[in-house]
Amino acid sequence: MAVAISSLAKTLRYKNEAIVQRFAEENSLSLSEAEVVFLETKKWLWLCAKQSELKYTKFPLTLFYQMQLVDVMWHTFILFTKDYADFCHQHFGCFIHHVPKAKGEKELSRRIQRATIRYTYEFIYDQLGEDTLLLWCEGLRVRFPLHAGE
Repeated sequence: MAVAISSLAKTLRYKNEAIVQRFAEENSLSLSEAEVVFLETKKWLWLCAKQSELKYTKFPLTLFYQMQLVDVMWHTFILFTKDYADFCHQHFGCFIHHVPKAKGEKELSRRIQRATIRYTYEFIYDQLGEDTLLLWCEGLRVRFPLHAGE
C-alpha cells in the first residue's frame, strides 16, 4: 500500500536549526533569510513528492536558474543525510533523490526545454499557487540578488 504524502502544512512545520545555521554561514545570509530559503526548499521537496504521488511523469520538474538558492539549500539538507532521509520518509514515504542533469540533458532541444519549464510552472501554480510561482521566478532573485542566479 502506498503511503500518502504529508500535507504541505505539516511538511512546512519541520524545523532543523543546524541546517539553517550552516546554510546561513556558508552563504553569508542571516538566519531569518536562511529560514525563508529552507521553507521554500521544503515546498519544492513536497512538490516533487506530489508529482510522484499523482504520477505526472510526462516531464520532470526542473529547478530553473532563479531557484538556485533552493538547490543550494537542498544540497545543504542532503549533507545532513540522516535528517534528510528521516524527513523524506516521514513526510513522503520515500527518499526524494536529487538527480542533477547530465551535460547531454542540458543540451536538449529548445522545444523540450520550453515544454519542461512550462510544465514545471503550471505544476507549481496548480499545487502551490501564484504567490509561490512568482516568488520562485523572481522574488528570490530580488530578495537575495547576490546569491540567486549566480
